[in-house]
Amino acid sequence: MRLLFAVAAVVASLAPGMAQELGRMYRIAVLSPGDPEIIRRVTLPELATLGFVRGKNLVVTIRSNVPFDELPAAARDLVADRPDLVIAVSGLAVKALAAASQSTPILMSFADDPVGERFVASLNRPGGNITGQTLDSDQQSPKRLELLHELLPFVRRFAVLSSATGSNEHQASEVVTRGRRLGLEVVVARASKPEEYEHAFAQMKTAGAEALVIVSDTKFARDAETLARFANGAGLPTACEWDYMARSGCLLSFGPDNDDLRRRTAHLAARILRGTPPSELPVEGPDRFELVLNLKTAKALGISVPPLLIARADEVIE
Repeated sequence: MRLLFAVAAVVASLAPGMAQELGRMYRIAVLSPGDPEIIRRVTLPELATLGFVRGKNLVVTIRSNVPFDELPAAARDLVADRPDLVIAVSGLAVKALAAASQSTPILMSFADDPVGERFVASLNRPGGNITGQTLDSDQQSPKRLELLHELLPFVRRFAVLSSATGSNEHQASEVVTRGRRLGLEVVVARASKPEEYEHAFAQMKTAGAEALVIVSDTKFARDAETLARFANGAGLPTACEWDYMARSGCLLSFGPDNDDLRRRTAHLAARILRGTPPSELPVEGPDRFELVLNLKTAKALGISVPPLLIARADEVIE
């Protein structure tokens, strides 16, 4: 009898939602075309605080640095193992997984336009086996142009780097439109892989561009260091998406708080593992954004950054 009371006391002491099925081992897969370091550093530790601990009641399989053309095959392999959940890092991974299974729970981390890509029926009511997070990139890329314009008020001609595949053409169009409203000219250059970057930057210089906005794109985020090297070599002050892209050499970055989003990934994953269908979990958007300034790059390009902009920055690299 004392043993029964002891077991009951242990179960009752667990925080609401923390008690998992006794003895159950949960299985998560991660598919990423890049390095999911932040999933290991942020998402998995946050999952542990929610009761899903790798090595105890959680098994995690990670397929990372998968070439874009190999994502469909990798997605099929992962869903064939029947995981409880697959975390798809990037819209390309979501697309591959969506084609591979209409039943395996898929968590977007992240996608730019999940409704337009037909991953979900709507943001509030996904309606299928996919939910997660969207980046709302169509609003962020024009904001990067505004920040560059504030930093470089005498520059009248900007370039925007977009994918040659057309996957983020709407972002580029929004940047052009915002530039027109600001009285600026914006030329579009396109590239989809490192071999095409040199030609794209040559196009920008030929067009007379004096600064550059890089749209949100998995490929560009992956190649941040390479793009920063090309941009700085061409003398083009550049605005990028993620904080680590500024640390890689971009003049500034503006985008969502990446760590915050990855913690939210863990909370959505926990709800799915506890039994909530993805169809019942609204797609979330970012609500925290970061501005990072690289004063080393500014100095190398001969740019004086206004003190007021420095004061607004969340991080300043000196």
